[in-house]
Amino acid sequence: MNTSAAPGNHAFSTVRVEVDPRARLPYAWFYVHGFRALLGSAQVTWSTRWREQLPPAGAHSHDQYAAMVLDMGGTRRRVVVDFRDLVEFDDIAYEWADVYGKVNLAAADAARPKVLPLGPGFGVGPRLAERADARAFALGAMAHRADRRAGYRVESPPAAALIRDYGRWQTLPSLDSYRAAPAGTEQLFYAAKLWSHASTTSETDPERAAFMRAAKVIYGNGFSGGFVGGSAADRARYADLLLNRPVRRHAWIERTIASTVAFNNAAVWGCLGWKLGQYLALGKAIISTPLHNVLPEPLIHGRHLHVVGDPDEFPAAIEHLRTDGNYRRELERGALSYWHRWLAPKVVAARILTAAEST
Repeated sequence: MNTSAAPGNHAFSTVRVEVDPRARLPYAWFYVHGFRALLGSAQVTWSTRWREQLPPAGAHSHDQYAAMVLDMGGTRRRVVVDFRDLVEFDDIAYEWADVYGKVNLAAADAARPKVLPLGPGFGVGPRLAERADARAFALGAMAHRADRRAGYRVESPPAAALIRDYGRWQTLPSLDSYRAAPAGTEQLFYAAKLWSHASTTSETDPERAAFMRAAKVIYGNGFSGGFVGGSAADRARYADLLLNRPVRRHAWIERTIASTVAFNNAAVWGCLGWKLGQYLALGKAIISTPLHNVLPEPLIHGRHLHVVGDPDEFPAAIEHLRTDGNYRRELERGALSYWHRWLAPKVVAARILTAAEST
């Protein structure tokens, strides 16, 4: 499967997409939205009629991927969009799929048949006019119930968890909230959750803390942000960087837009986290530690982002982007260009369809 080319001008007018509603909506909607934007909302429906073809492999199967069937003018192709942080594959879903799109893909797996590297996505909610549509939630709840009755030895999510997830999806900002704008030089904002478990790389929180401490020295009162959550031990360790409460989602977007630079590093299991996708969508000048998972095309230092190999380099990187407006704007343009070429939901949907055509 050719995974190196951006989608061309293909005619997809006859394509219909059926989406398995068991997938978690806060994660799956990014991709559903892409297909709706590309094909029209009437061409994208929710369906459980092929549910028994794809039984859950484990307790977290539908926390890991969204499954879809594409009707391409009479030819049907099965697609899995694996959006989970882990680089591991869901084996049952992989065998079922004709195309297996993966957000977090290890280099060792990049040549596997069926695999399409997707790059980072992030949680988006429905537009206001779409929020009254509860079909995905209702069908998903019934499908999970049918899974339990069928005797699969997995823990299907309880109704309370499904309701919480649906509520979270309803309140996530829609993609329309992500608009790029050139940043000034007077403010730097960064906020993150403390990760207090073994799934996170040992560098994640220390690197974020080092970045924020460097920003506080350079920006003084112009710095805002800090850590939320975490264990008591972690909160004591980062007592100088704590926020009293989480930053609301829309406020996070607005404050990130105004921030001179953004900071990215590996999160849970070393993944390409939501922040990277959000920063690219916002056209931010990004300071990042090295990336290890496979992207549809590499992000290049000096063109799309500014890569820093060691936290000792954070102060110089922040100062460079603060004082060199031409370089900062070049990174902003490069980040937004990469987003529009590879990662915008409509583009990802077209890439998936192009891959499905070639199978």
